[in-house]
Amino acid sequence: MAWLKMNLPIEEEFFCEQQARLIEHSNPEELGVMAAALFKNLYHQQDLTAQLIRQCAELELENAKLSKKKLPSSSYMEWATSLYPHDPPAEHENDLASYAFE
Repeated sequence: MAWLKMNLPIEEEFFCEQQARLIEHSNPEELGVMAAALFKNLYHQQDLTAQLIRQCAELELENAKLSKKKLPSSSYMEWATSLYPHDPPAEHENDLASYAFE
């Protein structure tokens, strides 16, 4: 079952507000450094999210094939693939492999 919660827990909302107030009163050079770091983090987070969405769609397709149920629409599969259009990594490049033996 899928779910999505748009509101933060009160503790996180408070922390977020504190950080926003600190940013409002910081000097411009520090803000530039912070903005650059945030941009890199956001870009990385979006890339990981795109990989996960694509993998979920591919798993939905495989599960539908195995259970002989209706396949996901081609437009959905195209959309999911477009989010991460690169080839999946080779086994030796897969970062999840490092977690396999922990």
